[in-house]
Amino acid sequence: MKRVALLVPLLLMAAVPVAAQPAPSCAAALAPGAQSLPEACRRIGPVALGMSAAAVQTALGAPDYRSADGGAAAYLFPRHLDAALARRPVKAAALRHSELVIAYRQGKVAGMALTAGTGLVPDFAARGFGIGTPLAAMIRAYGPPRRWNGSHDEASYDPLPLSFMVDDEAHRVFGVTIGQSRAAAESVPQVALALRKAPGSDLVSGVTVKGGD
Repeated sequence: MKRVALLVPLLLMAAVPVAAQPAPSCAAALAPGAQSLPEACRRIGPVALGMSAAAVQTALGAPDYRSADGGAAAYLFPRHLDAALARRPVKAAALRHSELVIAYRQGKVAGMALTAGTGLVPDFAARGFGIGTPLAAMIRAYGPPRRWNGSHDEASYDPLPLSFMVDDEAHRVFGVTIGQSRAAAESVPQVALALRKAPGSDLVSGVTVKGGD
C-alpha cells in the first residue's frame, strides 16, 4: 500500500539521477536467507530504527506533521519547504519534494517509509536502497520479491521488514519501507499533502502535511 496520498506529482528538489549512483548498500549487506535487517538496511539518511524521537528532531528539526498521540511524524524534503514556497510560490507541476514518514513505539523509531519522485531521489536514498532505479535493477540487487500487494505497486521481502513502492507504469522504485519488525513496518501511517494557493493565483504558496487523525 502506498504510504503517501499525493495531490501533486512527486519529484524531488536537489535530487540526483540514480543512474550515477553505486549499487545500494542495503542490498550488498543482505545475506542469503537473512531473517533480520543488517545495519545498512536500518537507516534512511540520518534516521535509524531504534532512534529516539528527540534524536530524530535533533537531526531533522521539528516535523512537518506529528500525530495527536505522538506516535507518528512526517518530514518533507527539502526541509523548510513551506517557508520556501511562501517566499517564492511555484506552479504545482514544478513542486519538487519527497516525504519521510516515521512510526514511533515507546518514543523510538519502529518503522519508516520514504517516498520520492520516480527517477529522482535524495542522494542518501539512492546509495542506501537504490530508490529511483528500474524495477529490473531492484530485482537484480535484492532478488525476486517474496510478495506483491493486490495492486502490484508494493514489493515485499518477507520475512524481512523491507518493502519497496513501485510505479507500475514506469516500472521504477519510488519508495522504501523498513521496520523493527514486519508489523512495525506496516504500522507506518499514510499522510496527505494539502497545497495552498497564492491569492488570486494558481501558484502554490505553501504545503501542509495531514494525517489520519
